[in-house]
Amino acid sequence: SYTRNNDNKNIAATSNQVGFLKFKKNDLNGALASFNDAVNFSKKGGSDDFFLTDVWSNKAICFQNLGNEDEMMVCFKKALEYAKNSGRTNEAARIERIMAMIYFKNGDNYHAEVYCKSCIESAKSSGNLDDLQKCYKDYSAVLENGNDFIKALEYYEKHLNLRDSINYANRLAE
Repeated sequence: SYTRNNDNKNIAATSNQVGFLKFKKNDLNGALASFNDAVNFSKKGGSDDFFLTDVWSNKAICFQNLGNEDEMMVCFKKALEYAKNSGRTNEAARIERIMAMIYFKNGDNYHAEVYCKSCIESAKSSGNLDDLQKCYKDYSAVLENGNDFIKALEYYEKHLNLRDSINYANRLAE
């Protein structure tokens, strides 16, 4: 019984899990309520940036499914902040890539480009080559959309080269 001991960290973790289960049952508002509890208990327990990265991402996905893109972006920005604070460059790259593609889809090439660039930096520093090649591909599409065809081609080639070397390394490993 976590509540008796004021074990806020465990209450936060449990709230996050309950939120996830509600989300799977498509109870999005219930899931959001649980994720909000997780945020509040985490703060009481001495804010855990690693944990809060995931909770804010979960909230973002709820809002995405509710069709509330503004709230979704607010939550992704919070998740990104926590990911960077906790040194989760891999997770930062994942979030930046999602945000870049949302801006791109909404015709905001400026912000799409900003988040593509930061995605590339995060993916490089995390050493996740698979994410990096995807970021290159996305950035190429954004550049092409902005009529920067030469740079778009350059990043598309970076994507292909990296993707091919990853595939080659995987075949060698087999």
